[in-house]
Amino acid sequence: GDSVILTIDGGYTLARGADIDFILKADLSDSAALGNFVVRFEDSTFLAVQDKNLLTTAFVIVEGGDYPLSTVELSLQAAGLENSFSNYPNPFLPSHGEVTTIAYDLAEDARVDIEIFSITGQTVKQVVMNVFRDAGSHQSDTWSGHNDKGLKVVPGTYFCRITARYVSGREESFRRKIAVIR
Repeated sequence: GDSVILTIDGGYTLARGADIDFILKADLSDSAALGNFVVRFEDSTFLAVQDKNLLTTAFVIVEGGDYPLSTVELSLQAAGLENSFSNYPNPFLPSHGEVTTIAYDLAEDARVDIEIFSITGQTVKQVVMNVFRDAGSHQSDTWSGHNDKGLKVVPGTYFCRITARYVSGREESFRRKIAVIR
């Protein structure tokens, strides 16, 4: 076929701060088309490396690596909310039915708020408010480019703010830009 899926029997968990060395080697047929090869590692840290010719968002930048990916050293660790908070695709095209997925990792169980604001600070959309989320990786919250009244927003730059109120009493809040295009 045109793809290979490699899986580990059962789960594999690394302790926080632990390192693992692995090698992934592939020999491609001389007749294989150039480009559009995807290597994806998916777990609670969500790492994806993709062909630069694809018109999709790349979620990881591998510093010091060559492209096409031939050899590179990776270091995986728990991302935490600040480093894992992202959205994809970004920019996105609500006029074509696209939604942007808001992804994040929680260090512990928390109540989560996700809100969208205009560049002037006005609330545009409350995606989720005071919703309980278990510790771990989350990629189920989306924004369709509509405001709280159900109307499409105008193209431009918006801010997405996530607030996590952890069961331990600790609170974190971060924001990032989201671009809406025609």
